[in-house]
Amino acid sequence: MDKNEKVFIVNLPTKYDRATDTIVPAVDINAATDFGELVVVNHGRVIDDDGLEEAQNNWRKVRDDYRDEDYILTIGDVALLITATSDVMRRFGRVNLLRWNRELQSYRPQLLEWEWEMEDGTNG
Repeated sequence: MDKNEKVFIVNLPTKYDRATDTIVPAVDINAATDFGELVVVNHGRVIDDDGLEEAQNNWRKVRDDYRDEDYILTIGDVALLITATSDVMRRFGRVNLLRWNRELQSYRPQLLEWEWEMEDGTNG
């Protein structure tokens, strides 16, 4: 792993913590730091179409920071994961996902590749 890699968290699930009276992450994502710097794009639930549009716009703001060797953490809202992974696959022809392995209690990389015509007219 290159120390410059990033792990994009397209949507970090959150919950209310009564003890601290604050909103906190609903899952512990610290293990993902083994793969790079964490970049949280959105927090919390996406409740309606306006929230989804805003969350997708937040992805568009950071999409140019995503490089071929970076990762997308597979947690959060499925529509946002589809938005980000399809965007990355269209741009690079592949996407690096980090998936939780319950047996190993750690994140594992999963490369998805697909051949199609890319934005620049070349085949992926």
